[in-house]
Amino acid sequence: MSKKPYRAEGWENIVVNDADGNTLVACAGPTIEEAKANAALFAAAPELLDALIDLHNAAKNFPNELHKDHHNVKAAELAIRKATNV
Repeated sequence: MSKKPYRAEGWENIVVNDADGNTLVACAGPTIEEAKANAALFAAAPELLDALIDLHNAAKNFPNELHKDHHNVKAAELAIRKATNV
């Protein structure tokens, strides 16, 4: 997980900053609500990835072999690879 959390901030210009105040990304959308939602998702991404990795590992270690090949486990693997460039 990111050691320093990201924060979505702003009113008209929605940005995601790290804990030191460095802007990581400016978010847009067709509406201000969608821009805020995009920023919130980006800000939560490190924690979401960590949670997905934990769930994936738990499923892979589950005693029932069927869980290891379940399509959601495979989808999680693909998403983790995409997010981590592995």
